[in-house]
Amino acid sequence: MPNLEYYLGTEKEDASLRSLLRNIPMDGMIKLTFEREPSFFGVRHLEGSFNQTIIGSDKKTDTIVGISNRSIRDLYINGSVQPVGYLGLMRIKKEFQTGFPAIRGYQFFKKLHQDNRTKFYLTSIAFHNNIYANC
Repeated sequence: MPNLEYYLGTEKEDASLRSLLRNIPMDGMIKLTFEREPSFFGVRHLEGSFNQTIIGSDKKTDTIVGISNRSIRDLYINGSVQPVGYLGLMRIKKEFQTGFPAIRGYQFFKKLHQDNRTKFYLTSIAFHNNIYANC
C-alpha cells in the first residue's frame, strides 16, 4: 500500500504539476491530456473565484503522484445565485491507479469541505476513464 500524503499545492509545484498533466493522458479511443502551459496556476480564475489544488505525494520518494482541483463559483440554482463547488482535473500516475489513492483524495476533499463554502459539488467522470477502472 502506498505511503501517500495529501496537501494543498502552491505555485512552487507549478513545473511538477504541468509535467504530471503532460504525462498522464486520459486513455480511450482518443488520448487526451489536460495541459496548462505555460503556467498551471495561471488559469485557475477560469474555474471560479475560489480554487484549491490537492496534491497526492508519495512520502517514500517525495514525488507527486496525483492531483485534483476543488473550485467554487457562483451559479444560478432554482432562480438564485449560490456558490457551487466543482471537483475535477483528477490525474493519477498509472502505478497508483488502484482506487485507494482516489478514495484517500476524496477523504481529503471532505476535510476541506468543512469550511462550508458551498452546500454541494458537481463533477464529471468520463466513460472508460482508466482511473476508475479498478475502483
